[in-house]
Amino acid sequence: MNFRAGMALLAVALQCAEARAGALRTENFDREPPDWEGVNNRSLFFPTRTVVQDFGYSGSTAHINAIPGELGGAINPAGEPAFYAYRLPRPLNLQSKLAAEGKIFVTTDTRPRFDFGWSPTQSAGGEQKGELGGLIFRGDCRERQRMASYGDRISTLTLGNRLHAHGKVAVLRAISDSTASIGFYNSKSSLATNASQNQSIPMDFLGINIEGPSSEGFFFYPVYRVHGNSAKALGADGGRSPRIFPDRAVHDWALDYNPEGANGNGEIVLRLDTERCSVQIEPGDKQTGATFDRFGICTTWVDGNSVTV
Repeated sequence: MNFRAGMALLAVALQCAEARAGALRTENFDREPPDWEGVNNRSLFFPTRTVVQDFGYSGSTAHINAIPGELGGAINPAGEPAFYAYRLPRPLNLQSKLAAEGKIFVTTDTRPRFDFGWSPTQSAGGEQKGELGGLIFRGDCRERQRMASYGDRISTLTLGNRLHAHGKVAVLRAISDSTASIGFYNSKSSLATNASQNQSIPMDFLGINIEGPSSEGFFFYPVYRVHGNSAKALGADGGRSPRIFPDRAVHDWALDYNPEGANGNGEIVLRLDTERCSVQIEPGDKQTGATFDRFGICTTWVDGNSVTV
């Protein structure tokens, strides 16, 4: 399975085991899989937009003062560098005293649309064309049309089942404050609207995040959330989680959940090439429970930028 996402381009070739049935399901993505379900993954709610940077000095606008002349313009998040800045007379560092002040006026903020799913491309090292992935933005649970998913229909699984998936992945492009989530999710509760936006991880989710923090790059780590507010993400783990770069390099990955791990609480173990990391299910969370009826890509609940996988 190859996967491309909004944060960067991600391509994945995967095998997914349904523990309850004791069966190993394999998808090579040499053609569009007929049993996979897409929800808003090729979004029609928002028009396509070309990323345009148009900022710098403007002698004709006056958003701040009555007299025209200011710095600003249209600034869009992108994977390519763009800047307009004053040349300092000498280099400074964190030992230097720094200060800046001024006035700011913000006009608009927009997000492009989702564009992920099956694609006849070959970015994740498959033997032939066909993979899962694309442009994946962070979702926004306050509006139904701002969440999306693309996944295989599987029999209902729980935190009492042993879960496994593995494949290949490549990140093509990544922007700060973006996330691509791959794993087991629920077709209803993982896409439920929530006005509070108090959780980024979708409800009833167990899988992988490709995410920052932005100051350190992108990491590949396990996350989960039960049918409720209890959730856990390994995160960067002080820089110890496996790093993944938007350099189109192809990586092998494997995800394993063992309900008997961590003294019976449950444990998720994730491998990226030769690196390994894990997260333990918190006591009581397995009893609270979660149900999964899909495997694939599911957007987060708090909005942000995109990655292409």
